[in-house]
Amino acid sequence: GRKGCLILEMIYFLLKKGVFLLTFLSVGFIVFSNGISAEEGVNVNSFGATGSGKNDETVFIQKAIDSQSAKGGGIVHFPKGVYLVDASKSIVLRNNISLDFAKGAILKALPTNAEGYEILEIHNVNRVEILGDLEIIGDRNEHNETTGEWGFGISIRGSNDITIENVKISDCWGDGIYIGSTDNQNYNMNIKIVNPILNNNRRQGISIVSAVNLHVYNAKITNTNGTAPQSGIDIEPNFQNERIQNVNIINLSTSNNKGFGLQVMLLKLKGNSDPVSIHVDTIKDLKDGYQVINLEGVKGKINIGGFYYLSDTEIVPKPIIKEVTNNATQVNGRASAASTITVLIAGKVIGTAKVNASGEFRVTITKQKTGSNLEIFSSDKFGNKSASVIAQVQAAKYSDFTSSHWAFLEVSYLVDKKILTGYPDGRFLPEKNATRAEAAKMLSIALNLKTPKVNTLYKDVSSSHWAKDYIVAATNNGLFNGYPDGSFRPDQVLTRGEMSKLLVMAYKLEGNSSEEFLDVSNSWAKPHISILVKNGITRGFPNNTFQPDTATTRAQFSTFLARSMDEKFRRN
Repeated sequence: GRKGCLILEMIYFLLKKGVFLLTFLSVGFIVFSNGISAEEGVNVNSFGATGSGKNDETVFIQKAIDSQSAKGGGIVHFPKGVYLVDASKSIVLRNNISLDFAKGAILKALPTNAEGYEILEIHNVNRVEILGDLEIIGDRNEHNETTGEWGFGISIRGSNDITIENVKISDCWGDGIYIGSTDNQNYNMNIKIVNPILNNNRRQGISIVSAVNLHVYNAKITNTNGTAPQSGIDIEPNFQNERIQNVNIINLSTSNNKGFGLQVMLLKLKGNSDPVSIHVDTIKDLKDGYQVINLEGVKGKINIGGFYYLSDTEIVPKPIIKEVTNNATQVNGRASAASTITVLIAGKVIGTAKVNASGEFRVTITKQKTGSNLEIFSSDKFGNKSASVIAQVQAAKYSDFTSSHWAFLEVSYLVDKKILTGYPDGRFLPEKNATRAEAAKMLSIALNLKTPKVNTLYKDVSSSHWAKDYIVAATNNGLFNGYPDGSFRPDQVLTRGEMSKLLVMAYKLEGNSSEEFLDVSNSWAKPHISILVKNGITRGFPNNTFQPDTATTRAQFSTFLARSMDEKFRRN
């Protein structure tokens, strides 16, 4: 009738003007990002769930999901609150269901003695979304048994078209997220996981067992510990017929996991006719490293941070070689893991070595004359060879400092800019503690500060002191203030905390990092250290300490200064 025509005319007018309607009273449906089209949804509170954190709410949540499933699917809303879940029963997802969690909504596992569980079970279903700001907390701190390792925050098996966004998962008895197979379907298809944060889970952050078209974006995985492998992400099928195809891991960040940040172990795929394909865009934020092993009998392509690992179908990339000096007894660099590096001079082999699982190699050689040309190439297990790299042997800058030293590139950079010098006897002494006078000199030169020929106001810096002009320049520019007694103490060692403040002031660095070291919470230098972390200038020590009150070595100060000056040396 006329009323219906008016409604249609109004819709046509709004669409013509560019207005997109999400909800119509006359139609009553919405469309989700993965194609779900269903009624607008229900609230778990309407089915008895309160989020009070006092009672088991598994049954009420399941009723809400099942009710919406009976209507063909749709959204199930979770207001803010703590929802206690019997993980041994699981919250079971159905087809076409989207769970939408308000900020502050938490699913917390009740203590159980089960060897395995799933807080959220996504098995043999299609088109499921986990959206909003969900936090999942497992029971590892309250678990009633000591056996088992299969308590999962989210379990995805044999499912298709699954999206998980902005989830935080911690303290699970096993894995934060498990991606496996079922008897119905031995892989998952079209899985997208965006911005997950996984911390203190017992076995893995994420296990990838069988998946086709899997994308993991911006995962941050920390402190995995308790039972092996204890990795951030572990790509490890259980059976020969499972699949690892088009697996993409983008912008992964890992730290303080007891195992590797990323582990690829494909032993069970040996003889599988389906080629694997794995792409990891960068390894720069894998603070705990990575490992690729057990590739025998596996076909396909694996590219991790630009390095190829199944090279039966790939051209072997050239190795990357660090500078070789005339006092070097090693050739060091990076290449595809498990490949072999060969070093020749005048056509004669003088050394070979295998590349380790992290893509690093060290080939032992005898010392070579300055100007000699070394030919270096990489070869894979199939006999394919890379193009050769020619490395000319350089004159060593210091007798005690070779290219194998961890700070070699940064020190060389400062030496080339005449910011840094060694000692008259030809040594650099990288582990000698840096003094306040040395820091004043290096910063004055690096910043091109004017060095007026005047005496200092410090009672312990004479007019003949070798660093007098640099100390004046650094003081005039506000980098040093001296001590209340009127001294500068030029030969006093520079602590790591003092170094942090100096560099932040000198290079006007800004920012604040959420990462914290175990030993800086009460340190006066905490804000300066945080700025260095944010700017990729430090990652601290492997035990997650910074040691702000210990002396700074010459190698450490050189490295921090080079990173402050040039972003190419930074770690982020």
